[in-house]
Amino acid sequence: MDVAERASVSIAAVSVALSGKRAKIGVGDETRERIMAAAKELGYTANPSARGLVTNRSRQIAFIGREGYFLFALETIKGIESVLRKADYSLLVYFDGNWAEDQSRHLELAVARRADGIIIAGAPETPGGPNHRRIEELRRQGVPVVQIYQALYPVIPTVMADDARAGYEAVRRLIALGHTRIAHVTHDGYLDLDLPGKYAAGLARFTGYQRAMNEAGLEPLTFTYPVGFHHERAFGRSALGPLAEQIIAARVTAAFCFCDYTAIALMSVLQQLGVGIPRDISLIGYDDTEAAALCSPPLTTYAPQSREMGEAAV
Repeated sequence: MDVAERASVSIAAVSVALSGKRAKIGVGDETRERIMAAAKELGYTANPSARGLVTNRSRQIAFIGREGYFLFALETIKGIESVLRKADYSLLVYFDGNWAEDQSRHLELAVARRADGIIIAGAPETPGGPNHRRIEELRRQGVPVVQIYQALYPVIPTVMADDARAGYEAVRRLIALGHTRIAHVTHDGYLDLDLPGKYAAGLARFTGYQRAMNEAGLEPLTFTYPVGFHHERAFGRSALGPLAEQIIAARVTAAFCFCDYTAIALMSVLQQLGVGIPRDISLIGYDDTEAAALCSPPLTTYAPQSREMGEAAV
């Protein structure tokens, strides 16, 4: 109203000029310039919340993640933002905490802020648990929900990397290099028997590894460490010392590791034991972390295309 009065035009004309969109009401260039000048003089900026009350759309998408996905988060958010920016949407991000209880709180915050859609990197919980029920309820209410990184919630569309293919291609690469004693080094939850979906990535990578080994008529050799050790500072020394000795005793010449941290920790322990990398044992990791490029020698690793997953999800 203030801008319309200052520019001596109708409120409808101001709405058309400031929205930048085509409408039934035509606004000439001279009138549009006068409106924009008046808005600048008055310090007018559009109020997204007020606009949302009229359109019943917040133009916000919520991304509910987990601290455990910090390696992928930044690139994924970049991918999400690249699409939202073009569509004039804003992003709400909730990334503190790792558990279903944390995400239950984040879901309610996203709903309270009237998010138009939700992308969730789900925390494992028993099928039929609170978040499973809440997400299904949101879907029935017409709120679009997409899960990312792994499939935890039934029926919900999922954007994720093909972990089984990564395991398969890693082994095929090692076989092409002439290796026959190829190990898979992973955590002891890799069969995903605790909660379906909790360790789905580990199971998928193992499945790809096993398929390639079976096709080549080679004996699968799986070595495991306690699943929670990824986040321990003493990961290499306490978890992989005895395991490295087992790998050496089994005459392994190459290994596909669950993730870069596993491969780098194993590399360090093997080198301390006098094993040359890649002279004696070749290693392949997964995640394409900065550490993979900085260790010596640099680690061969698979990149999960985190940015592309964010773009696809949003």
